[in-house]
Amino acid sequence: MSKRAAAKRQRPTSESDEDDDGFDPSFEPGPDSPEEPMQVEEDPQPIAAVPSAPRERSAPAAPVYELVPETKDESPDAIFQHMYLKTLLKENHGQEIGQVLMNSNELRFHNMVATVGDNQANIYDNENMGKHLDLYLHFINKETPLSDPKTKVHYGLKCCCWMKESGGENELRDDVYLAVGGEDKMIHIISVKRTKVVTLLRGHTGTIIDLQPHPTQPSLLLSVGTDSTVRLWDLQNEEPGQSCLRVFQFGANVTVASFYQDGTKIVAGGAGGILKMIDIEDVLQNRKTIKIAQDKKHHTTSIDCIRCIGDTIITKSVDGRIIMWDPKTGKVDTEMRIYNTRNTPSRFDVSRDGGYLVCGNAEGQVYIFKTSTGTVIRKLEHKRLKAAVKSAAFSKDSKNILFCTSDCLLWRFDYISPQTINAARETQIKKKDNAEK
Repeated sequence: MSKRAAAKRQRPTSESDEDDDGFDPSFEPGPDSPEEPMQVEEDPQPIAAVPSAPRERSAPAAPVYELVPETKDESPDAIFQHMYLKTLLKENHGQEIGQVLMNSNELRFHNMVATVGDNQANIYDNENMGKHLDLYLHFINKETPLSDPKTKVHYGLKCCCWMKESGGENELRDDVYLAVGGEDKMIHIISVKRTKVVTLLRGHTGTIIDLQPHPTQPSLLLSVGTDSTVRLWDLQNEEPGQSCLRVFQFGANVTVASFYQDGTKIVAGGAGGILKMIDIEDVLQNRKTIKIAQDKKHHTTSIDCIRCIGDTIITKSVDGRIIMWDPKTGKVDTEMRIYNTRNTPSRFDVSRDGGYLVCGNAEGQVYIFKTSTGTVIRKLEHKRLKAAVKSAAFSKDSKNILFCTSDCLLWRFDYISPQTINAARETQIKKKDNAEK
């Protein structure tokens, strides 16, 4: 199959909203950026670095003037109690956004946020634009003149992950890479700095539904496909057809996988709640023997998300059960539960310190759990938030929570200190008093 892509300067439409308590962030709109046609290179795949999208303007605030108790406590527990909707953005493809992912893999670029939806991947700047999400890069995976007209291919993207290396020629030191995969059965490695696809990985015979980077070796990548395989790739191996180090064939449908914390094992989950541990140390040492540990069974429905934190594995199934367990003993340490999932997949995220977990359900409710106790410490809701939450993510300092929904919306809740809220509401009170005089 030939390489294919398309690029153009195109921005998602955007909108914003204030929180239910009437706090008005007072957004200031930025200037519109011109849209110009862009020549599409055919090889390698190009993508456009998109100029800044217009900043979001908030709706008028409701006349609510109650002050909130002030505190100087900025512990995570206190931060989550003072989170408010700050940004609401609608992407222009009109389909569900399947994943949102902060770049926690490379701390120098922790401000970057990636989303995939329909046949598009977008990268936003979550920090340097202050109050707003600024669209930095826009990739469209679509047919070009190089595509085979006899082959009917869908181009929808289903998953993404951040990479430190691309395996391509002339790799740049200060570059960062986004791997995306989906219905075209290929993995596209996108250079953010060069705004183009620098590597294509072929091998899957089904839709790619999960991608994970190796925790210690930047060139290694894990992929999961609907062809019931998990594949381990080495992007530094530039010999044709040799990038795939190993194909792990599963008897049942595999849905998600992740590396263990030290990178020596793979944890894979599938239909019916089956979990498998695969020892890949022999693969990394170029040995042929592969040890597959005995199946674990902590869930009864399909696994839709796995994360490994320290010596603990966290797994979630589509029925809303989230379990933290010890891979050595199989003992369950903590169990959490999300209701009203309707067996809809939804990816969770864990804070950088491992102390908190965020995940949504099918009715637009987002839960923040304390992992040490398994208790819900905050539920994020909004009157406009009704669609299924597909993925959620913490920022590096946990003062932003981003999540995407099936109605094409990207949401960002921010920590706003009680002092800031009270100052704004006192200003509203003064304006009201002056108007009544």
